[in-house]
Amino acid sequence: MPRSDFLWLLLLILMTGCPKTMRFHPTPHLTPEVVLQNLAKEGQRRYQVSGTFVAKSTGIKRLLGSVELDVVAKVPAFLHISVRSFFNQPARIFAANNEKMYLLEMLGTAEPNYVVQSINSKVIEEILSLPLSPQEVVDVVLGIAPVQDAKVLDLKLSHTGEFYTARLQNKEGKMSEITARVVDHVLMQRTQYDAAGKKIYEVVYREFCVVSGIDFSHRLDFEVNLKNKSHSVILKGESIRFNGELFEDAVFQIDPP
Repeated sequence: MPRSDFLWLLLLILMTGCPKTMRFHPTPHLTPEVVLQNLAKEGQRRYQVSGTFVAKSTGIKRLLGSVELDVVAKVPAFLHISVRSFFNQPARIFAANNEKMYLLEMLGTAEPNYVVQSINSKVIEEILSLPLSPQEVVDVVLGIAPVQDAKVLDLKLSHTGEFYTARLQNKEGKMSEITARVVDHVLMQRTQYDAAGKKIYEVVYREFCVVSGIDFSHRLDFEVNLKNKSHSVILKGESIRFNGELFEDAVFQIDPP
């Protein structure tokens, strides 16, 4: 080899170093700790939503077509849902606070049915065909990730670098998987699993609108596994008020008729 070529080769090695095995290094701002911190911070910006939603479902006879719902949801688990009848009157009113759930049903010309009971998800299953607790409804509708008392089991960046997917596990062993935007940690998708790893539901967030600097989804597409049967539910907001002045706790309690 001519001396000049050897000097060029030596210079190139000194500049680039010896060939090394490539290793994956996670982006510094996407470590599990920072992801949890930023998801929690984004969730703290979302505290209340109210307005009208149209629920459309396929796969369950009682919800074929659409139903209009007047909804108020406030963190951590305050919920008020009024289901409108064919005559645009409340046919069923549901409310929940941190202590109890209330249900008032208008059964035609019969006496109203009034029930007060402890917190559970079965009433919401009957109303929306969604296996959600009141707190889950609030979190899901507001776009809040389930990061409380959770740890990150897996973290992946999309090939475009715009989104990441994190697999979370809470202290009860239940797992969820969320996909969020890297730039602002806004949820794009949430999948919930039971303790055995079976998928319960998946929700995809669509039709975002910026309100006071926060991107809020006006359409939620659910795929649900309920009682070994799969169906879909679409919740589309038509008249939405996001954040703003807090509702009084009395909104989330129904007095006897």
